[in-house]
Parts: sequence; C-alpha cells; structure tokens
Amino acid sequence: WGLAYDKPQRWNNVDRDCLWIGVNLETEKIRHDRQVQNLLLHCLAHNLLDGFRHYSYELPVWLTEGFAHWAERRNDPRFNLFDTVESSFREKKELEKWEPEVRKMVQKKESASFASLLNRASFAELEWEDHLICWSKVDFLIAQGEGKFGAFVRSLKERRDEKGFPDGSHMDDAQRAAFKSHFGWTIPKAEEVWKLWVLENYSSK
Repeated sequence: WGLAYDKPQRWNNVDRDCLWIGVNLETEKIRHDRQVQNLLLHCLAHNLLDGFRHYSYELPVWLTEGFAHWAERRNDPRFNLFDTVESSFREKKELEKWEPEVRKMVQKKESASFASLLNRASFAELEWEDHLICWSKVDFLIAQGEGKFGAFVRSLKERRDEKGFPDGSHMDDAQRAAFKSHFGWTIPKAEEVWKLWVLENYSSK
C-alpha cells in the first residue's frame, strides 16, 4: 500500500464499503497471547466505532483513540498500542499503570483539557501523555452509566445536513452540543467534573 513502515494499519476500502485491519505479527515483537488480543481489540475498537452508523466522516481523534485504549486495557493493561501517522511515528513509552500518571498530571495541572482536545484532527497531534488523558476521559464518560456514552457517540455519528447527507463539519460545536445534551455539562464543567472524578477514583500508586 505504499507505506514505509510495517506497524498495524487500518484501512477504509471504499469500493467494498468496509473497514479492515492488517497486522504483521513478525515485526510486532509479540511476547504474549494477551498482546495479540490487545492489538486486535485496539484496532477493532477503532473500526467498530468508525463503522457505527456508517463510516461517513471522521470522529474526533481523542474519542476514537481513547475508546481503543479503554477496550485494550480492560483486557490487559500491560500491552498498549498507540496510533500515529507515518511521518510522525515515534516509539511510545511503556507503562502499565496509567491511573497514577493521569492523577499526577491532573494534580500538576498538566493534563490536556477537553477544550484543547476537541479540535485535534490527527493522531500526529497526540503526544504520549495525551493518549493517557484520552483514555481517562473516555473511561470517565463511560463510567457515567445509563447509556450516556452510547447516546453521545450516536449523536456525533448521525449528523446530517439540510439535504439529509452525512455532515462531519463543525465537529467542535457538535461535541459541545453533545456534552450538554447527554451529560448536562458545558466543556469547562465536563473538565471540572472529570478532574474531581480522577482524584476520587484513581490510585496514586
């Protein structure tokens, strides 16, 4: 496919209207079955979220990457996959316990805010620390229960323009509206509640 690196890849096959993943197990330095499971869980979480209600436009990267991390880490927190783009590929740090690191960033006021994440359009705009924050914010939203996270995602996936065609424009405004509609929060309020939730629920060790 013309790419110069052999990391796991996901593709949208437009002709067949389907999403697929490709993994080279020989170059991934697989050392445990759970690593294979996490690799597949991460990629499939992306594809299932993208494909939900059809893959007509891109969802925010903080949401898709955060959800993929959430899916893989529920299985085994030792093995984490980090999405990137070819021109900005960098090996990521290895860390099993993310909760203390996120808690530390919140306490030091070094965590990326919801407001700062809304407009990031590429995996290249996520630093290693941002991956942990994206995971935590999705973890937090899912923990609200009552199907709120699902309704939040659905509202972002079912947007239509005045002619009834899929509309992925102005996604930052759509996210703000979805937060208010499904969680009852403005973006600053969501940030405030998330930080309190992290301090109450994440261990420091």
